[in-house]
Amino acid sequence: MQFTATEEIAAPIDAVWARVTDFDGFAAAIRKRGGKVERKGDAAYGPGAAWTGAAEVLGKVRKVEVQVTRMDVPERLKLAAQAEGLDIDLTVKLEALSEARTRLTISSTATARSVRAKVVLQPIKLAQGKLAERFAGRVAGFARRIEAESAA
Repeated sequence: MQFTATEEIAAPIDAVWARVTDFDGFAAAIRKRGGKVERKGDAAYGPGAAWTGAAEVLGKVRKVEVQVTRMDVPERLKLAAQAEGLDIDLTVKLEALSEARTRLTISSTATARSVRAKVVLQPIKLAQGKLAERFAGRVAGFARRIEAESAA
């Protein structure tokens, strides 16, 4: 199952990149919503950096492991996550449209590794349209927050 959303942001690419790679900020937001997250090891924020925790994935709180697999500053970030038989790949792409505008594209792909995970994904596929709208809405909200922070 795949979701993709694209937004144009009134902010320079470096400002968007700084927000996209604010891993400590994302961890704090997860904790604020009741999730748990802990950094694994002392690797620098780049390929190999990893976290474990529990967060809502596909409507249920699940144990999640996340690792940065690729980081091409300031254009691409790839993360790989595993959550109870699900593999989730997240790709963030940035494109400078001008000095003050950036295109943000976020893609998420979930693949089942087990029969149990396939059972979990099946009803989700039926609601894929609604979930795609929710995904796009969250990306749009993230983009608007970046714009507000950049303007401040």
